[in-house]
Amino acid sequence: MYKIYFDETASAELRSLAAPFGLTVIDRQPEAGSFLIADESGISLCRAGEKGRVRVDFDGGAAHYRRTKGGGELIAKAVNHTAQPTVWDATGGLGRNLVQTLLAQGWQVAACGRNAEIGKMLGTEFHAFDLSDRNQTLKAFSDADIVFHCAALSSPWGRYEDFYRANVTATQNVLAAMRHHHIGKLIHVSTPSIYFDYLDQHKVPETFISRHFVNDYAYTKFLAEQEVIAVTDISSVIIRPRGIFGEYDTAVLPRLLKISEKGFLPLIRRSSREAGGALVDVTYVGNVVHALLLAAEADVPRAMPFNITNGEPQTIAALYRQIIDTLHLGCRLKPVSYRLIDSVARLLETQARLTRSFREPLVTRYSIGTISFDQTLDISRARSLLGYEPQISIADGLRQYARSLKG
Repeated sequence: MYKIYFDETASAELRSLAAPFGLTVIDRQPEAGSFLIADESGISLCRAGEKGRVRVDFDGGAAHYRRTKGGGELIAKAVNHTAQPTVWDATGGLGRNLVQTLLAQGWQVAACGRNAEIGKMLGTEFHAFDLSDRNQTLKAFSDADIVFHCAALSSPWGRYEDFYRANVTATQNVLAAMRHHHIGKLIHVSTPSIYFDYLDQHKVPETFISRHFVNDYAYTKFLAEQEVIAVTDISSVIIRPRGIFGEYDTAVLPRLLKISEKGFLPLIRRSSREAGGALVDVTYVGNVVHALLLAAEADVPRAMPFNITNGEPQTIAALYRQIIDTLHLGCRLKPVSYRLIDSVARLLETQARLTRSFREPLVTRYSIGTISFDQTLDISRARSLLGYEPQISIADGLRQYARSLKG
C-alpha cells in the first residue's frame, strides 16, 4: 500500500483521493522509501532524502487527460514499474510529451534525441546522438525493455538521402540494437501520409496504401514500416497518428501562427465546394500518448498498424475558427482558389528543383493539399483491439495548448 502525506495547503479534492485508491495517509514525511506528497500545487512522487519530485499535473500538460478521464489511475500506477522504456526522439513534440507522462507514472525512462539543450530539461537519463549512428544506438539501448520510436524527419521538402537516413536507416539501427540487446517490444510511430494522394478520402482503413507516395517523407516512412514488418522476433505495434497538435508542437500550430501574422488564414476553395470545406482529422498529443501506452500493453498481432485521431472530423474552416478564437489570433479567414495556389506551389517547387535548393518553398503542393482535400481515418481497429478512446477533445486540447503558450 502506498503512502501519501498531505501538506496543510492540500485541497479537499486531493484529500478525497486517498480512500478510493487505498492510499495510507501519513502525518509526516518518511525517512526512507518513496511516497506521495499533496500540496497546493498538486500531487508529486517523492523519494525520501532526495530533492527532486515528479509532479502529477492535474491542470495542464500531457497528463491532464488522466484527471478528466479517471485521474486516480496516475497515482495508482505511480510506482513499482520494473520495465525501462527508451524513447526516441524524446526532444521532439510527441516524444517529449511521452517522456513527461512516463515519468509521472513512475517509469525509469531512458531518453534519446538530437537536441541536447531540450534533453537537459527532461529530468531523466538522456543520450544525445543521431539514430543513423549504429554504434551510438547500440550503446544507448543497452538497458531498455521497450522502445518507443517517435523520431522522423517530417517535412514536405528536402533531400531524399536525408529522409532515408532519418526514417529508414534510423529504424534499421533501432531494430538492430533491439535484437542485439534482446529487447522484446517496439512501438513504432508512422504516419497516415502514406494514404494521401490528392483525392478526397473518408474513413481510410489501415489496409489502404496510396498508389503514388506524395513526397519522400511519406515514401521513406512506408519503407520504415516495411523494416519493422520484416523483423519477426520483436513484438511491434505501428501507430499512425493524424495531424498531431498540442504542447511542444513544432509543426501544425506554429506554422498556422506564423501564417496568421500576415493577417489571415487561407481557406482553400475547390471548384464548387465552399472555401475551407475540406473535412479532416487531427489529434491532440495527449491522445497520441494515450494510444502509445495502450499499444505498449496490447497483445496484438506483430507489426499491426493502428490509425489514431481525435475521432472528431471537422472542416478546415471550423477548425481554423476554433484556433482563432482559442488562441485569440487577430486575423481573418481568406478564401483562396485551389487552382491558383496549387499553380504557385508547382512553380516554386520547379524553381527549387532547378536551383537544387533543399530549402522548403514558401508553399508546397503537399502542404496545400492537406488542407484542400478530405481525409478522415477509420479508428475502429484501435478502439476494438487497443481499447483506445480519445481522452481530450479538440476544443480542450486547443485550450491546453493556449495555456502552455502563456508559460
